Amino acid sequence: MIDNKMPSLLKCKSSMPASFGDFSCCRLVIDATEVTQDVPGQDMNAQSHTYSSYKNRHTVKSVTGVAPNGAVVYVSKLYPGSTSDVAIVDHSNMLAQLSPGDMILADKGFTIHSLLPSGVHLNIPPFLKDKGQYTPAEVQMCRKIARSRIHIERVNERIKNFEILSHIPQQFRHISTKIFQVCSMLVNFQDPMIAEIAENFAQNQQ
Repeated sequence: MIDNKMPSLLKCKSSMPASFGDFSCCRLVIDATEVTQDVPGQDMNAQSHTYSSYKNRHTVKSVTGVAPNGAVVYVSKLYPGSTSDVAIVDHSNMLAQLSPGDMILADKGFTIHSLLPSGVHLNIPPFLKDKGQYTPAEVQMCRKIARSRIHIERVNERIKNFEILSHIPQQFRHISTKIFQVCSMLVNFQDPMIAEIAENFAQNQQ
């Protein structure tokens, strides 16, 4: 399971891409992703839990984490599709692995400030609220976060490109977390996601 040990911040900094120049203390970039599954039998309670209003179908959901260099370093268990991002983070052991000075990059759905260990920072896009529009500084920050977060979205697509994750039938539900985590590990054996990292890797092989 990819949920026991993440590379240290020092290790992350040794392969930090240039796009993370404004987030040099970033140790983890997180996002949630969903996979469709069969309707869970006749149990209406189970059906309501697995129904994802975001996908408009029955799904299971995981929170994944990548290091700044694009390597998959954390994958949670699969949860019913209606589970919030915050609830998954709270239920996992992800935050317990972080240290003072570490930074997490995430999307707006991860309002996990109250869950963070002391000294760990969260960087998410600012909320618009009642302001009507973002300030120029907020627009710039949104762009910087999006540029750095795009890699985990691409990683999640790679994970779900495995045919076995195109849809999880009921008979595989009991092992679906293991299937998802194995596919996630296999992504780390593919070509590096970030061009800068791929070039450095190629040079080191010469």
